[in-house]
Amino acid sequence: MGWKAPVLNAFLFGVYHFFSPWNLPVIFVAILPVGFVVRAKKNFRTGLVDLAMFNITSVLTIFLRQPQQIRLRGRGSLYDRVLKKWC
Repeated sequence: MGWKAPVLNAFLFGVYHFFSPWNLPVIFVAILPVGFVVRAKKNFRTGLVDLAMFNITSVLTIFLRQPQQIRLRGRGSLYDRVLKKWC
């Protein structure tokens, strides 16, 4: 597919995150260079490391932004609002 493969990969990666479609442009722009680097180096581990760094940054941003409002247990906690709903 040539140069189209990283572009298609970035687009599909953004579409996969359908739970936040407003982030598609940001995800596309963030993942596009990763796709080209992975293609140039022919090493998928580079992409895995970058994805892990993106995820760690997101989690740290959430937990460090307002730590006093994030409770893991108890009434109105993160567990009650999110985990109980899905489990």
